Amino acid sequence: MPNIVQYRLPQDSNLHIIAIEAGPVMTWCYLCVDEKNKCAVLFDAPFGSMAIIDEIIEEHGYMLEGLYLTHSHWDHTAEAALLKQKHDIPVYIHPDDNYRLVSPMEHTLWELPFEIQPIENAQFLRMDDKVQCGKWLFSMRHVPGHTEGSVCFYDAQAHILIAGDTLFAGSIGRTDLPGGNHQLLLTSLREQVLTLDDATVVLSGHGEATTIGHERLNNPYIGQQATQFFDEM
Repeated sequence: MPNIVQYRLPQDSNLHIIAIEAGPVMTWCYLCVDEKNKCAVLFDAPFGSMAIIDEIIEEHGYMLEGLYLTHSHWDHTAEAALLKQKHDIPVYIHPDDNYRLVSPMEHTLWELPFEIQPIENAQFLRMDDKVQCGKWLFSMRHVPGHTEGSVCFYDAQAHILIAGDTLFAGSIGRTDLPGGNHQLLLTSLREQVLTLDDATVVLSGHGEATTIGHERLNNPYIGQQATQFFDEM
Protein backbone atom coordinates (compact mmCIF):
# COMPACT_ATOMS: atom_id res chain seq x y z
CA MET A 1 0.00 0.00 0.00
CA PRO A 2 1.28 3.50 -0.80
CA ASN A 3 2.31 5.66 2.13
CA ILE A 4 1.16 9.31 2.34
CA VAL A 5 2.76 12.02 4.48
CA GLN A 6 1.92 15.73 4.58
CA TYR A 7 4.42 18.50 5.30
CA ARG A 8 3.00 21.93 6.17
CA LEU A 9 5.15 25.03 6.11
CA PRO A 10 4.96 26.96 9.39
CA GLN A 11 5.79 30.23 7.62
CA ASP A 12 2.83 29.95 5.21
CA SER A 13 -0.24 27.84 5.96
CA ASN A 14 -1.24 27.88 2.28
CA LEU A 15 1.85 25.94 1.23
CA HIS A 16 2.13 22.23 1.87
CA ILE A 17 3.65 19.11 0.38
CA ILE A 18 1.87 15.81 -0.06
CA ALA A 19 4.47 13.05 -0.16
CA ILE A 20 3.45 9.72 -1.67
CA GLU A 21 5.64 6.63 -1.35
CA ALA A 22 4.74 3.99 -3.93
CA GLY A 23 6.04 1.37 -6.32
CA PRO A 24 8.07 -1.85 -6.05
CA VAL A 25 11.10 -0.13 -4.47
CA MET A 26 9.14 2.39 -2.37
CA THR A 27 9.88 5.63 -4.19
CA TRP A 28 8.69 9.02 -2.96
CA CYS A 29 7.07 11.64 -5.15
CA TYR A 30 6.11 15.10 -3.93
CA LEU A 31 3.01 17.12 -4.80
CA CYS A 32 3.72 20.74 -3.84
CA VAL A 33 0.49 22.66 -3.38
CA ASP A 34 -0.42 26.32 -3.01
CA GLU A 35 -3.82 26.11 -1.35
CA LYS A 36 -4.72 29.76 -1.93
CA ASN A 37 -4.00 29.64 -5.66
CA LYS A 38 -5.25 26.05 -6.06
CA CYS A 39 -2.18 25.08 -8.07
CA ALA A 40 0.24 22.18 -7.73
CA VAL A 41 3.45 20.84 -9.23
CA LEU A 42 4.63 17.25 -9.00
CA PHE A 43 8.15 15.95 -8.56
CA ASP A 44 8.60 12.37 -9.87
CA ALA A 45 5.96 9.78 -10.72
CA PRO A 46 6.52 6.28 -9.32
CA PHE A 47 4.35 3.30 -10.19
CA GLY A 48 1.12 3.37 -8.18
CA SER A 49 1.17 7.09 -7.41
CA MET A 50 -1.14 8.35 -10.16
CA ALA A 51 -4.43 7.12 -8.67
CA ILE A 52 -3.66 8.89 -5.39
CA ILE A 53 -2.55 12.08 -7.14
CA ASP A 54 -5.70 12.10 -9.28
CA GLU A 55 -7.88 11.63 -6.20
CA ILE A 56 -6.19 14.50 -4.34
CA ILE A 57 -6.41 16.85 -7.33
CA GLU A 58 -10.07 16.07 -7.94
CA GLU A 59 -11.07 16.32 -4.27
CA HIS A 60 -9.40 19.69 -3.70
CA GLY A 61 -9.75 21.23 -7.15
CA TYR A 62 -6.03 21.74 -7.73
CA MET A 63 -4.63 22.57 -11.16
CA LEU A 64 -1.60 20.38 -11.85
CA GLU A 65 0.81 22.61 -13.76
CA GLY A 66 3.73 20.33 -14.50
CA LEU A 67 5.73 17.21 -13.70
CA TYR A 68 9.41 17.64 -12.86
CA LEU A 69 11.68 14.59 -12.83
CA THR A 70 14.74 14.41 -10.59
CA HIS A 71 16.21 11.80 -12.94
CA SER A 72 14.98 9.14 -15.33
CA HIS A 73 15.37 5.83 -13.50
CA TRP A 74 12.21 3.80 -14.04
CA ASP A 75 11.12 3.88 -10.39
CA HIS A 76 10.80 7.68 -10.60
CA THR A 77 9.19 7.88 -14.05
CA ALA A 78 6.90 4.83 -14.33
CA GLU A 79 3.68 6.86 -14.53
CA ALA A 80 5.05 10.08 -16.02
CA ALA A 81 3.63 9.48 -19.50
CA LEU A 82 0.21 8.55 -18.08
CA LEU A 83 0.07 11.71 -15.98
CA LYS A 84 1.19 13.80 -18.94
CA GLN A 85 -1.58 12.40 -21.11
CA LYS A 86 -4.37 12.62 -18.55
CA HIS A 87 -3.64 16.12 -17.27
CA ASP A 88 -2.16 17.57 -20.47
CA ILE A 89 0.91 18.83 -18.60
CA PRO A 90 4.52 19.30 -19.63
CA VAL A 91 7.14 16.88 -18.29
CA TYR A 92 10.55 18.31 -17.48
CA ILE A 93 13.86 16.43 -17.41
CA HIS A 94 17.54 17.29 -17.69
CA PRO A 95 18.63 16.60 -21.29
CA ASP A 96 21.39 14.22 -20.18
CA ASP A 97 18.75 11.86 -18.75
CA ASN A 98 16.22 12.16 -21.57
CA TYR A 99 17.31 8.98 -23.36
CA ARG A 100 15.69 6.81 -20.68
CA LEU A 101 12.38 8.64 -21.14
CA VAL A 102 12.44 8.04 -24.89
CA SER A 103 13.03 4.28 -24.52
CA PRO A 104 12.30 3.43 -20.87
CA MET A 105 11.96 -0.35 -21.22
CA GLU A 106 15.48 -0.59 -22.64
CA HIS A 107 16.98 0.83 -19.44
CA THR A 108 15.14 -0.91 -16.59
CA LEU A 109 18.11 -3.29 -15.91
CA TRP A 110 15.68 -6.07 -14.99
CA GLU A 111 12.26 -7.26 -16.14
CA LEU A 112 9.31 -5.34 -14.75
CA PRO A 113 5.75 -6.66 -14.32
CA PHE A 114 4.38 -3.56 -16.06
CA GLU A 115 5.08 -1.45 -19.14
CA ILE A 116 6.38 2.12 -18.99
CA GLN A 117 5.21 4.34 -21.81
CA PRO A 118 7.85 6.51 -23.54
CA ILE A 119 7.84 10.30 -23.61
CA GLU A 120 9.10 11.77 -26.87
CA ASN A 121 8.65 15.48 -26.21
CA ALA A 122 9.85 16.24 -22.69
CA GLN A 123 10.91 19.80 -21.90
CA PHE A 124 14.56 20.21 -21.00
CA LEU A 125 15.76 21.68 -17.71
CA ARG A 126 18.81 23.95 -17.52
CA MET A 127 20.84 25.03 -14.51
CA ASP A 128 18.99 27.56 -12.32
CA ASP A 129 15.70 27.13 -14.18
CA LYS A 130 12.80 28.19 -11.97
CA VAL A 131 9.75 26.15 -11.02
CA GLN A 132 6.96 28.45 -9.83
CA CYS A 133 3.52 27.52 -8.54
CA GLY A 134 1.79 30.25 -6.55
CA LYS A 135 4.27 31.11 -3.79
CA TRP A 136 6.41 28.06 -4.40
CA LEU A 137 9.64 29.01 -6.19
CA PHE A 138 12.16 26.24 -6.77
CA SER A 139 15.45 26.59 -8.60
CA MET A 140 16.92 23.60 -10.40
CA ARG A 141 20.43 22.40 -9.51
CA HIS A 142 22.22 19.93 -11.77
CA VAL A 143 23.81 17.26 -9.56
CA PRO A 144 25.29 14.56 -11.84
CA GLY A 145 26.66 11.41 -10.26
CA HIS A 146 23.73 9.11 -9.54
CA THR A 147 22.84 9.60 -13.20
CA GLU A 148 24.20 11.98 -15.82
CA GLY A 149 21.22 14.29 -15.61
CA SER A 150 20.22 14.06 -11.96
CA VAL A 151 18.82 17.30 -10.55
CA CYS A 152 17.59 18.72 -7.25
CA PHE A 153 14.98 21.44 -6.73
CA TYR A 154 15.54 24.02 -4.01
CA ASP A 155 13.07 26.56 -2.60
CA ALA A 156 15.13 29.10 -0.67
CA GLN A 157 12.18 30.72 1.11
CA ALA A 158 10.65 27.43 2.20
CA HIS A 159 14.07 25.84 2.96
CA ILE A 160 13.05 22.69 1.06
CA LEU A 161 15.28 20.54 -1.17
CA ILE A 162 13.66 17.91 -3.41
CA ALA A 163 16.76 15.75 -3.64
CA GLY A 164 15.80 12.75 -5.77
CA ASP A 165 18.40 10.00 -5.32
CA THR A 166 21.34 12.37 -4.78
CA LEU A 167 21.21 12.55 -0.97
CA PHE A 168 19.47 10.34 1.58
CA ALA A 169 19.21 10.27 5.35
CA GLY A 170 22.51 8.65 6.26
CA SER A 171 23.61 7.89 2.72
CA ILE A 172 24.00 9.14 -0.86
CA GLY A 173 22.85 7.90 -4.24
CA ARG A 174 24.31 4.69 -5.63
CA THR A 175 26.74 5.09 -8.51
CA ASP A 176 27.20 1.50 -9.67
CA LEU A 177 24.40 1.70 -12.25
CA PRO A 178 24.92 2.82 -15.88
CA GLY A 179 25.57 6.56 -15.96
CA GLY A 180 26.73 6.68 -12.34
CA ASN A 181 29.99 8.32 -11.27
CA HIS A 182 31.01 8.35 -7.61
CA GLN A 183 33.56 11.14 -7.77
CA LEU A 184 31.19 13.30 -9.79
CA LEU A 185 28.44 12.73 -7.22
CA LEU A 186 30.75 13.81 -4.39
CA THR A 187 31.60 16.96 -6.33
CA SER A 188 27.90 17.68 -6.92
CA LEU A 189 27.16 17.27 -3.23
CA ARG A 190 30.02 19.55 -2.26
CA GLU A 191 29.18 22.30 -4.77
CA GLN A 192 25.36 22.18 -4.99
CA VAL A 193 24.05 20.61 -1.78
CA LEU A 194 26.43 21.26 1.11
CA THR A 195 26.31 24.96 0.27
CA LEU A 196 22.70 25.08 1.51
CA ASP A 197 21.66 26.24 4.97
CA ASP A 198 21.70 23.63 7.76
CA ALA A 199 17.96 24.14 8.34
CA THR A 200 17.12 23.02 4.79
CA VAL A 201 14.73 20.06 4.85
CA VAL A 202 15.80 17.30 2.47
CA LEU A 203 13.04 15.27 0.82
CA SER A 204 14.67 12.33 -0.94
CA GLY A 205 13.55 9.72 -3.40
CA HIS A 206 13.74 6.97 -0.77
CA GLY A 207 13.75 6.85 3.01
CA GLU A 208 13.02 9.43 5.67
CA ALA A 209 13.20 13.20 5.46
CA THR A 210 16.29 14.81 6.95
CA THR A 211 18.09 18.17 7.05
CA ILE A 212 21.33 19.43 5.56
CA GLY A 213 22.62 20.13 9.07
CA HIS A 214 21.92 16.60 10.27
CA GLU A 215 23.61 15.06 7.24
CA ARG A 216 26.56 17.42 7.48
CA LEU A 217 27.23 16.08 10.97
CA ASN A 218 26.17 12.45 10.66
CA ASN A 219 26.24 11.24 7.07
CA PRO A 220 29.32 9.01 6.59
CA TYR A 221 29.69 10.22 3.00
CA ILE A 222 29.40 13.97 3.58
CA GLY A 223 30.13 14.29 7.30
CA GLN A 224 33.17 15.97 8.82
CA GLN A 225 35.68 13.32 7.70
CA ALA A 226 34.20 13.29 4.21
CA THR A 227 34.40 17.10 4.07
CA GLN A 228 38.13 16.85 4.77
CA PHE A 229 38.34 14.43 1.87
CA PHE A 230 36.56 16.94 -0.38
CA ASP A 231 39.10 19.59 0.55
CA GLU A 232 41.89 17.31 -0.63
CA MET A 233 40.32 16.54 -4.02
